[in-house]
Amino acid sequence: MSAAEPSSPEPPFSEPPSACGISPAFPSCETDSIDASDSPAFPSCETDLVDTRIAYLILGEVNRATQIRGWHWNTESDVTLTPVNNEITLASNIVRVDVDRRRYPNVDVVQLGTRLYDRKNKTFTFTSPVKAEVVYLRAFSDLPEQARYYIIVRSARLFQQRMIGDATGSAFSSEEETTALMALQSAEDETADHNIFNQYDVAKVIAHRRYLV
Repeated sequence: MSAAEPSSPEPPFSEPPSACGISPAFPSCETDSIDASDSPAFPSCETDLVDTRIAYLILGEVNRATQIRGWHWNTESDVTLTPVNNEITLASNIVRVDVDRRRYPNVDVVQLGTRLYDRKNKTFTFTSPVKAEVVYLRAFSDLPEQARYYIIVRSARLFQQRMIGDATGSAFSSEEETTALMALQSAEDETADHNIFNQYDVAKVIAHRRYLV
């Protein structure tokens, strides 16, 4: 499997502004999409609704921060990263790369910008493909419902806190944010089938103890 090209998330256009207590109306917008990157593509409107633009900036920030954590729905294993001109350049929607050291004991791979770097040999040079676990920044519309709801709730509360200095005026309470996060984590546990044996750090400890008995 090769690294996919990025896609632009398209959140429900009215939900985040209305949740923050501001008008969602855009009478003369040229687009209603937002990029989840560090510099969201805001709607271009004749009416400059600054609060709404800030709300969408916060939405992009929370969206990215949430996805960077790595979930079952945006993490793929055994992704082949192939060097071009002896360097591995990553797609812009790749936010984390993890290489199994048991498979590649002679390298220590980290992501620097959009390139892979070998810390052990202090080089960007790779002469052969590398298989890795990759965390992607997914399109907002492709996220599970639990993830989208948490991002909207978190964004609304951050907007209220930053703009007014008090999150209590938000359409959502701190308890609702906590509940939304718990629902997201619960859905993750159900779909990812987590157990102690499919976690590398725990498996390594167990394997080490076997040699001691």
